[in-house]
Amino acid sequence: MPLRGGRVLGLDVAGTVHSVGAGVTDVVAGDVVFGTAIVGDGSLAEFARARVDRLTPKPERLSLPEAAAVRCDHRHRRSST
Repeated sequence: MPLRGGRVLGLDVAGTVHSVGAGVTDVVAGDVVFGTAIVGDGSLAEFARARVDRLTPKPERLSLPEAAAVRCDHRHRRSST
């Protein structure tokens, strides 16, 4: 199946938050996170967009490539402790 122009492949993301949208309070610029990009926007790029409910703080023990390879289950992404 041919791809339409302008599409970027990939879903898994890991990196440092560059900026956030209006009203976003769960993450701030500078947070190191991993998760899933917005479907259709792709993640195989220098920058990727993601919904805040699809991001999780990256554990310090994981490298960015390791975090990007983790299957994400965002139903349990944040703990209240």
